[in-house]
Amino acid sequence: MPSWADRRAKPIVTSVAFVAAFVATGCDKETPPLTPEEQLARVQARGPWAVGVHVLELSYDDPADEAPRSLRVTVWAPSADLDGDPVEYRGLIESDGAWDEASLADGQFPLVIYSHGHQGYAESSSFLMEHLASHGLLVIAPDHTENTLFDGADRDTEIYHQRPRDLSAVLDGLSAGTLDAPGLNLSAAWDGRVLATGHSFGGYTLAALYGGVYDVAALEAACATPTEDGVCSSFDAADAEAFAAGLADPRVTGAVIMAPGDFDLFGAPGLAALQGPVVIMTGEEDPGLDGDRYWSAVEAGDARRLRLVGGGHLAFTDFSGQLESGELIEPEEGWRILNGYTLAFVLHTLGEPNLEGILDGSLSLGDAALISP
Repeated sequence: MPSWADRRAKPIVTSVAFVAAFVATGCDKETPPLTPEEQLARVQARGPWAVGVHVLELSYDDPADEAPRSLRVTVWAPSADLDGDPVEYRGLIESDGAWDEASLADGQFPLVIYSHGHQGYAESSSFLMEHLASHGLLVIAPDHTENTLFDGADRDTEIYHQRPRDLSAVLDGLSAGTLDAPGLNLSAAWDGRVLATGHSFGGYTLAALYGGVYDVAALEAACATPTEDGVCSSFDAADAEAFAAGLADPRVTGAVIMAPGDFDLFGAPGLAALQGPVVIMTGEEDPGLDGDRYWSAVEAGDARRLRLVGGGHLAFTDFSGQLESGELIEPEEGWRILNGYTLAFVLHTLGEPNLEGILDGSLSLGDAALISP
């Protein structure tokens, strides 16, 4: 796999004063308008914080498991450190933009949680996680146990409701201090605000977490004939009850859903119920999954869409341009656009003014970014 050193600029840590005061303070003071050039630079450039990466463990009682469910959890946190040891993600990608266990910066920060795709892992989109953390955001991603690159391709019914509960368990653990570690007081560093992002099966996971209502009758009818793999593989009354109860977490106030699937678990009415601002992101060279149908379901609400010209299904991950064929966007160009648009949405949703031009497309992130307000 290619080294991250060929992909990323080193962290900018000399201008910490440039960090938007609003991220740490909740935007108590009026922010002067930014010029169009400043808006674009604000979201695309590496942020002023260094980034520390920490790997933790979390267990919680899940109703689908007889024993506590254990999660490996990765944290990207703002740091004021001036040097550190580069992180190597799972022996696959070496980072030149984040440091292993760098100290946590003083202050409080909003949180972004991330859900990886089927057979992914917590750090699958580290390019984006690092970018967000460098701008003063805590970012936390769990491995969805039994559904990672290291677990094989099979997925059973339970993982469909375990995945959203994994993310809620992360929020519970953060609130309770369970994720705190020596020198890493995450519960004190979190300001209580939460947004979320996820890719592919993680996009489905966010739809469930963000208020999607399951079409349980359609599920029961489809699963009358079991399948070897997927949502109907072991479907029973307990699963039907879990889906009917819903898996929404009202703490999440904005969602970036990237290349999602499993539309039919909700249907259009179920996705129209999403609980707040949302972005649907899709790649123009991604032949599968359900991004178009997701967008059709949510576009009447507080929703936006980014279509990435030349983007394949993996364009939203560190493996952009690999394992796929076709006229694909250069990875660095895709990451730049995804970083900029995601950060603009996150900051706007948190209350920062002056970024609407990026979100409505009147300020262009490039010819490969097709934006629907």
